[in-house]
Amino acid sequence: MARRAVLTRASAPQFFAVLDEGALRRPVGEPGVMRRQLAHLLSVAEQPHVTLRVVPLAAGLPTPAYSAAQPCHEYARHDRQEPEPH
Repeated sequence: MARRAVLTRASAPQFFAVLDEGALRRPVGEPGVMRRQLAHLLSVAEQPHVTLRVVPLAAGLPTPAYSAAQPCHEYARHDRQEPEPH
């Protein structure tokens, strides 16, 4: 898949993703499919240019005002390693 190749090339960009724990726990397909998907996420997250964060279920649902204030994406500058906190 071309999208996967972007993260494995020599000049891979910094990638920062936030996943909801519910998305990781929700069964999709058979257990073997879930196992392979989680294993893939773990292998991608081990790369130095990838940051993967998980919002725990205990965090609850964000308020509409909070959700509207958060950007859906961020363009990383090439001179930094971590996205700036919001």
